[in-house]
Amino acid sequence: MPKRTGYKTITLICAFLALPVGVHAEEEIDADAWFGDWSVFIDSGDCWLASHPIDMSQQAIEDVTLFVAFHQRSMNSEISVLFECGLVDVSDVEVTLDSKAYSLNVYEDTAFTSASENTEILKKMLLAKQTSISFSTLAETFNDLAIGYGGFRDAYNFTNEHCGFFKNNDLDGDQKREPI
Repeated sequence: MPKRTGYKTITLICAFLALPVGVHAEEEIDADAWFGDWSVFIDSGDCWLASHPIDMSQQAIEDVTLFVAFHQRSMNSEISVLFECGLVDVSDVEVTLDSKAYSLNVYEDTAFTSASENTEILKKMLLAKQTSISFSTLAETFNDLAIGYGGFRDAYNFTNEHCGFFKNNDLDGDQKREPI
């Protein structure tokens, strides 16, 4: 029987080329930068700040993520909460900042604040006002999951600088101070 000399080489090359595709499919997206409790993601024209809430025992709830998004490099924020890994039929989502509750509208796996409240919420977040998230699922109710602010201002300033927008004067009223 003739010996196939190139067969092993071709097989190894094909296996090597297929390997990165398989590994890439299971990778998580890495943050562009980390600042304490907050990570920053920059993707095309969108810039995101993200943090997981913590429970009473100071454990991060990694199935829930609070996002502050700046779409298409706009200085106007969008606040949302993403629910993952089996948290289905989420309802009654509220973000409470400085004793004021904001109800979020749920669409599939994400809850969104009202567009008219985003600037007010971001302003309170930049002042590091006490913040918590509460929601219900069919099986359980989660109350007072805390949001930490370690690194939030640095994450916001990094996003401001790397996403090519200037500060929103509505946040503090001081047009001379840049960034916030």
